[in-house]
Amino acid sequence: MFGLFHADDKIDADELGLGEEPVVSPAGVYQVRVRVIEGKDFSAINSFSLYQSLVSFSWKTNVESADRLPNAITKVRLNRDGFKTEKRKTAVEKETATPLWNQQFYFDGVDVAEGELEACTITITAADKSRIGGDRVIGTCDLNLAAVYQEEGHELWQEWLTLTDQSQRRQGSQGQVCVCVSVLRAGDEPAIHGDGEDDNAALSLGVPPAADNVKPKTYLLKAQLYSGRDLPRMDRFGRAGVDAYLKLQCGSAKPVRSRSRASRSPDWNQEVLMRLVVPPGKGGLASLPPLKMSLMDYDIGSADDHIASKTVSFRDLIVNQEEFQQPRWYSFYGGPREMELAWFRKMSKLAKRMNAGYIEGSAYRGRVLMSMKLIEETDWNKGTIRPKKKIPSVLDNLGKEWPVFFHAEV
Repeated sequence: MFGLFHADDKIDADELGLGEEPVVSPAGVYQVRVRVIEGKDFSAINSFSLYQSLVSFSWKTNVESADRLPNAITKVRLNRDGFKTEKRKTAVEKETATPLWNQQFYFDGVDVAEGELEACTITITAADKSRIGGDRVIGTCDLNLAAVYQEEGHELWQEWLTLTDQSQRRQGSQGQVCVCVSVLRAGDEPAIHGDGEDDNAALSLGVPPAADNVKPKTYLLKAQLYSGRDLPRMDRFGRAGVDAYLKLQCGSAKPVRSRSRASRSPDWNQEVLMRLVVPPGKGGLASLPPLKMSLMDYDIGSADDHIASKTVSFRDLIVNQEEFQQPRWYSFYGGPREMELAWFRKMSKLAKRMNAGYIEGSAYRGRVLMSMKLIEETDWNKGTIRPKKKIPSVLDNLGKEWPVFFHAEV
């Protein structure tokens, strides 16, 4: 076949805890409780290091400082597509690598439809508080709320999470943080610990993971982007009316995108490579939010517009590896085309939310031909996997397409 991936790079889904079919989270109003207990092995971060830049002949920013201890603070964010990000933060523990907070935060009124809890993510970020400028990030960890809800008691109790640097400037573990996270639907009873009267009394500072169990794994999502077809017109001016590109993003990982093409039937024929730094344990691959694929319209001088969006779960990507390795068409849905452009009115907010993937789309917005695979980065393939700027088209191998018209009366 014309897939360009190798069969010996397969990832074992059962080993990652992704073998069983996930249970769809029910609709309802949820409450999320996050208790940040303590941290371990935090390092102070310098925004710039002249010495390391001169030694390595490269610009070194956000590097570890050996001369001082961090002013540790932890920030908790509830990320949900289409809604304003809710933020909480702990107090600042000054000059310590092992801060102790024991602070609890609540996120109330998370109203979701059936299966939408998978798109909600808690991001825990440890930072070095700075008096001047922004805080310097030590490390982050993502937790998918649907994965937490499937746990016994709908919670993670005194779980040590390994923090990683998603900017990829620093390798390995950036410390650990001990948290309690519970996701409760209206009517659910919280789990009882200790005598049931006081959770603080039931807390005992858990034993942090051993040094050999905190090393994060790095996965490479290699995607081959071939062509797009049937894209709608997004701009009033221009022959094509759209400068289309495809963007891939997942949680706090750095997003990647194709080059933009001024065409409603663009041909990209290129590879992109997304690096996912995944900590071990409950904050691992099973807790990552779904991979979001967004068709975008590039605009000069303003924010790019969403044409349509689609999500793919990492479980499907791993369990059905052979299926995703072969080039296939992905259909994208969003707002009705009658709602998107008019000379004297703007696109409705409902259509924008559909195009951005915040709610389920109701109209066909185009399709993309692509293939992708998740590869674990090891010592023998580190630095050898690079995206190709130009790959051959596979449209001729798919056979001839025939137009089909479907008529229905309701």
